[in-house]
Amino acid sequence: MPCGPVNRMSGAIELAQRLGLDPVVRFDTAEGEVATLASPLRFTASPVGYLRPPPHLGADSAEIRTHRMTVNAK
Repeated sequence: MPCGPVNRMSGAIELAQRLGLDPVVRFDTAEGEVATLASPLRFTASPVGYLRPPPHLGADSAEIRTHRMTVNAK
């Protein structure tokens, strides 16, 4: 795994692009394009798939709180 100093995220993305990697995944949503970091894992026999964009901020908050209360009650 290559290692080196990274001072900004933009520097990390630029380096990955120069190395021929695809560091960013883009999704088209109703609100427009959403960009997120790609998985750093690469497998030839089973490539990483991106099925849906990341959730909006707070979209899963109620479900997570309910799950945590259930786990903590046990």
